[in-house]
Amino acid sequence: MSNNKQELIEEVKKLFGCWDNEVPNPVYLILKDVWDDIPDGTAVISFDNEVKTKGKDEIDLDYRFGRLAYGLNDELFEKLDYKQLETIKFRCEEIFLTNV
Repeated sequence: MSNNKQELIEEVKKLFGCWDNEVPNPVYLILKDVWDDIPDGTAVISFDNEVKTKGKDEIDLDYRFGRLAYGLNDELFEKLDYKQLETIKFRCEEIFLTNV
């Protein structure tokens, strides 16, 4: 288990998966089964850089390969608190373990 927020962010990024790591501020796509664990009021960004707010804006929850077209970039990860990141990480790990 990580002891600092930056390490935790890096762990969650690996679980989400990067849309395009060749761009300066890549988007890490949210697993569809983790969507409910993302707090309302969280800004999310689409892979084509459209920013919306969960719980406020209409967000298309269509998914491919288990991931939504929306995710978080470095700036948006930083806005989540440590407890929120822990919850998201735990849920991701739970999903991966049940799908093995």
